Amino acid sequence: DQTHYFNCPYQLSSGNAPVEVPDFIRIRVRTGDLVVAATDGVFDNLFDHQVQAIVARHLGKAWSSGSPITTQLQGLATSIAKQAQRIGHQEDHKDIITPFALSAHSEGLSFRGGKLDDTTVVVCLVCSEELGEGEVAELLQNF
Repeated sequence: DQTHYFNCPYQLSSGNAPVEVPDFIRIRVRTGDLVVAATDGVFDNLFDHQVQAIVARHLGKAWSSGSPITTQLQGLATSIAKQAQRIGHQEDHKDIITPFALSAHSEGLSFRGGKLDDTTVVVCLVCSEELGEGEVAELLQNF
């Protein structure tokens, strides 16, 4: 987590200069890797395994559809955002367990259900410059 403290994430739009040095994360990627970057509105409501399930379900269908890669990735980002929003709208729902609710509980706070928040998702597929559209489509067969 990149937060000042519980429920107070670092914000890009803040006018204040950072007090501490931000975390820099380098991750080695290779052709065929899928990168999902999202706001806390997603990761407060969806566990990693839930995001992975959405990716597998969506891209498994998309690969066989033959639609353009950009359309498939945009559709995936939309699917992730919509699921996070669906859960976020279920505040105070006792049967919904979310990452945010677990974090709140570990801080001694009582919180149930989803947490509605801003939701932005960016999805990209890592590929080399030499690959053509058809070859990029083949990368999705992993899903």
